[in-house]
Amino acid sequence: MVAEKKWFMVNGQWAMVDEGKIRPNLSVFINHRPFGIPMRVKKLLHTRMRVSDLDQTIQFYTTVLGLEVLERKTSPRGSQLAFLKVPNSEELIELTSFPPSGPVKVQEDLVHLAFQVESLDDTIASLKAQGIKITDGPTRTSSGSSFIFIDAPDGYEIELIERPAGVAIV
Repeated sequence: MVAEKKWFMVNGQWAMVDEGKIRPNLSVFINHRPFGIPMRVKKLLHTRMRVSDLDQTIQFYTTVLGLEVLERKTSPRGSQLAFLKVPNSEELIELTSFPPSGPVKVQEDLVHLAFQVESLDDTIASLKAQGIKITDGPTRTSSGSSFIFIDAPDGYEIELIERPAGVAIV
Protein backbone atom coordinates (compact mmCIF):
# COMPACT_ATOMS: atom_id res chain seq x y z
CA MET A 1 0.00 0.00 0.00
CA VAL A 2 1.35 3.41 -0.98
CA ALA A 3 1.19 6.08 1.73
CA GLU A 4 -0.77 9.23 0.85
CA LYS A 5 1.44 12.28 0.44
CA LYS A 6 0.34 15.42 2.28
CA TRP A 7 1.06 18.84 0.75
CA PHE A 8 1.44 22.06 2.77
CA MET A 9 3.16 25.46 2.60
CA VAL A 10 6.65 26.01 4.05
CA ASN A 11 8.06 29.53 3.76
CA GLY A 12 5.73 30.29 0.87
CA GLN A 13 6.70 27.15 -1.10
CA TRP A 14 4.79 23.89 -1.52
CA ALA A 15 6.31 20.86 0.23
CA MET A 16 5.11 17.36 1.06
CA VAL A 17 5.50 14.81 3.80
CA ASP A 18 6.89 11.65 2.21
CA GLU A 19 8.05 8.69 4.28
CA GLY A 20 7.89 10.87 7.39
CA LYS A 21 10.25 13.52 5.96
CA ILE A 22 9.47 17.00 4.66
CA ARG A 23 10.51 17.24 1.01
CA PRO A 24 10.24 20.36 -1.14
CA ASN A 25 8.13 19.98 -4.23
CA LEU A 26 10.66 19.91 -7.04
CA SER A 27 8.18 18.82 -9.69
CA VAL A 28 6.24 22.08 -10.04
CA PHE A 29 7.12 25.54 -11.23
CA ILE A 30 7.36 28.47 -8.84
CA ASN A 31 3.96 30.14 -8.22
CA HIS A 32 2.05 27.02 -9.28
CA ARG A 33 0.52 24.50 -6.96
CA PRO A 34 0.80 20.73 -7.22
CA PHE A 35 -2.14 18.90 -8.74
CA GLY A 36 -4.87 18.28 -6.18
CA ILE A 37 -3.76 21.03 -3.79
CA PRO A 38 -6.52 23.47 -2.79
CA MET A 39 -6.06 27.00 -4.09
CA ARG A 40 -4.81 29.66 -1.71
CA VAL A 41 -5.73 33.35 -1.98
CA LYS A 42 -3.03 36.01 -1.88
CA LYS A 43 -4.94 38.96 -0.40
CA LEU A 44 -8.32 40.70 -0.15
CA LEU A 45 -8.77 43.20 -2.99
CA HIS A 46 -12.26 44.62 -2.56
CA THR A 47 -15.68 44.03 -1.07
CA ARG A 48 -18.79 44.61 -3.19
CA MET A 49 -21.94 46.11 -1.74
CA ARG A 50 -25.09 46.60 -3.81
CA VAL A 51 -26.86 49.87 -3.09
CA SER A 52 -30.15 51.45 -4.17
CA ASP A 53 -28.84 54.96 -4.91
CA LEU A 54 -25.21 55.06 -5.96
CA ASP A 55 -24.85 58.86 -5.84
CA GLN A 56 -26.39 59.11 -2.35
CA THR A 57 -24.16 56.30 -1.07
CA ILE A 58 -21.01 57.82 -2.60
CA GLN A 59 -21.93 61.15 -0.97
CA PHE A 60 -22.19 59.42 2.42
CA TYR A 61 -18.88 57.55 2.17
CA THR A 62 -16.94 60.55 0.86
CA THR A 63 -18.49 63.29 3.03
CA VAL A 64 -19.11 61.45 6.31
CA LEU A 65 -16.22 58.96 6.28
CA GLY A 66 -13.66 60.70 4.06
CA LEU A 67 -13.24 57.91 1.51
CA GLU A 68 -12.07 58.70 -2.02
CA VAL A 69 -13.70 57.62 -5.28
CA LEU A 70 -10.99 56.06 -7.45
CA GLU A 71 -13.13 55.04 -10.40
CA ARG A 72 -16.70 54.98 -11.65
CA LYS A 73 -17.82 52.86 -14.58
CA THR A 74 -20.57 50.71 -16.04
CA SER A 75 -20.17 46.93 -16.00
CA PRO A 76 -20.82 44.84 -19.14
CA ARG A 77 -24.26 43.85 -17.76
CA GLY A 78 -25.21 47.48 -17.04
CA SER A 79 -24.49 47.83 -13.31
CA GLN A 80 -23.16 51.20 -12.21
CA LEU A 81 -19.92 50.73 -10.23
CA ALA A 82 -17.82 52.93 -7.97
CA PHE A 83 -14.55 51.92 -6.31
CA LEU A 84 -13.74 53.70 -3.05
CA LYS A 85 -10.33 53.93 -1.39
CA VAL A 86 -10.08 53.78 2.37
CA PRO A 87 -7.17 55.75 3.90
CA ASN A 88 -4.25 53.54 4.95
CA SER A 89 -5.80 50.41 3.37
CA GLU A 90 -5.12 48.56 0.15
CA GLU A 91 -8.57 46.97 0.03
CA LEU A 92 -11.27 48.84 -1.85
CA ILE A 93 -15.01 49.07 -1.38
CA GLU A 94 -16.91 48.43 -4.61
CA LEU A 95 -20.37 49.97 -4.64
CA THR A 96 -22.76 48.76 -7.30
CA SER A 97 -26.23 49.82 -8.32
CA PHE A 98 -28.45 47.75 -10.59
CA PRO A 99 -31.93 49.32 -10.49
CA PRO A 100 -33.66 46.52 -12.47
CA SER A 101 -33.05 44.19 -9.49
CA GLY A 102 -35.11 46.43 -7.20
CA PRO A 103 -34.26 48.30 -4.00
CA VAL A 104 -31.67 46.95 -1.58
CA LYS A 105 -32.98 45.66 1.74
CA VAL A 106 -30.15 44.95 4.19
CA GLN A 107 -31.16 42.76 7.11
CA GLU A 108 -30.24 44.04 10.56
CA ASP A 109 -26.93 42.69 11.88
CA LEU A 110 -26.19 40.93 8.57
CA VAL A 111 -23.04 42.74 7.49
CA HIS A 112 -21.02 45.76 8.56
CA LEU A 113 -17.85 47.62 7.70
CA ALA A 114 -15.48 48.61 10.51
CA PHE A 115 -13.17 51.62 10.27
CA GLN A 116 -10.54 52.76 12.73
CA VAL A 117 -10.70 56.39 13.82
CA GLU A 118 -8.13 58.50 15.65
CA SER A 119 -10.49 59.86 18.30
CA LEU A 120 -13.96 58.53 18.97
CA ASP A 121 -14.93 61.72 20.84
CA ASP A 122 -13.98 63.86 17.82
CA THR A 123 -15.77 61.41 15.53
CA ILE A 124 -18.97 61.59 17.58
CA ALA A 125 -18.84 65.41 17.56
CA SER A 126 -18.35 65.44 13.77
CA LEU A 127 -21.21 63.00 13.21
CA LYS A 128 -23.57 65.03 15.41
CA ALA A 129 -22.64 68.21 13.53
CA GLN A 130 -23.56 66.45 10.26
CA GLY A 131 -26.84 65.15 11.68
CA ILE A 132 -25.72 61.51 11.58
CA LYS A 133 -27.44 59.37 14.23
CA ILE A 134 -25.36 57.01 16.38
CA THR A 135 -27.29 53.73 16.40
CA ASP A 136 -25.24 51.90 19.05
CA GLY A 137 -22.59 52.83 21.60
CA PRO A 138 -20.25 54.20 22.55
CA THR A 139 -19.07 50.88 23.96
CA ARG A 140 -15.70 50.09 25.57
CA THR A 141 -14.21 46.61 25.10
CA SER A 142 -11.99 44.63 27.49
CA SER A 143 -8.99 45.55 25.29
CA GLY A 144 -9.63 49.26 25.85
CA SER A 145 -11.02 49.91 22.36
CA SER A 146 -14.17 52.01 22.05
CA PHE A 147 -16.68 51.86 19.22
CA ILE A 148 -19.97 53.17 17.90
CA PHE A 149 -22.24 52.19 15.03
CA ILE A 150 -23.95 54.39 12.45
CA ASP A 151 -26.06 53.44 9.43
CA ALA A 152 -25.05 54.06 5.84
CA PRO A 153 -27.72 54.37 3.14
CA ASP A 154 -29.75 51.16 2.66
CA GLY A 155 -29.11 50.22 6.30
CA TYR A 156 -25.55 48.95 6.01
CA GLU A 157 -24.00 49.24 9.47
CA ILE A 158 -20.74 51.15 9.91
CA GLU A 159 -18.61 50.53 12.99
CA LEU A 160 -16.17 53.28 14.00
CA ILE A 161 -13.45 52.12 16.38
CA GLU A 162 -10.81 53.90 18.43
CA ARG A 163 -8.06 51.45 19.42
CA PRO A 164 -5.34 51.96 21.99
CA ALA A 165 -1.79 51.54 20.70
CA GLY A 166 -0.82 47.88 20.33
CA VAL A 167 -4.37 46.53 20.05
CA ALA A 168 -4.86 44.61 16.80
CA ILE A 169 -8.42 43.34 17.24
CA VAL A 170 -11.39 45.00 18.95
